Amino acid sequence: IKQSLYFHKNRMRQLKNFFPAASDKDWTLLDAGQRVQIMKNCAQEGIKLQYGTEIIHTKDKTVSALIGASPGASVAVGSMLNVVNEIFENELQDEIQKIIPSYGIKLNENPKKLKEIRTQIYSKLKLL
Repeated sequence: IKQSLYFHKNRMRQLKNFFPAASDKDWTLLDAGQRVQIMKNCAQEGIKLQYGTEIIHTKDKTVSALIGASPGASVAVGSMLNVVNEIFENELQDEIQKIIPSYGIKLNENPKKLKEIRTQIYSKLKLL
C-alpha cells in the first residue's frame, strides 16, 4: 500500500535500486489492474478478507465458479483442475493423467520423471 502511494520521484528511487540507469523521463505510471479481495465467513475466525481465487459450487455440483482475482497463467490450469476434481469427485483422474502426464506427481521430488517430461516437451517444441 505504501509504495502505491509514492510520487513519481519516490517510485524512480525504488526502481533505481534494481535498474540504476533508469531515467525519469522514460517511465510513466500506468494502471495495470487491481487486486481482488474475497470476504469469507470462517467458522473459527468470523468474516475475513483474503486475496486470490476461490472455487465455489452448488450443493448438487451442477454449477461451479472460480471467483476472486482471475488466475495468472502459472496457476490457471491447476485452478481449473481443482474445479474439475471438486465437481467430479476425482472420477476423471485417469483421463487427466493421459492429458497431463505429470498430473499428481511431485516433480520436485522425482527428478527422473521431471527429466523425462522435459525431454518430451523440449522435443515437441523443437528446443533440443
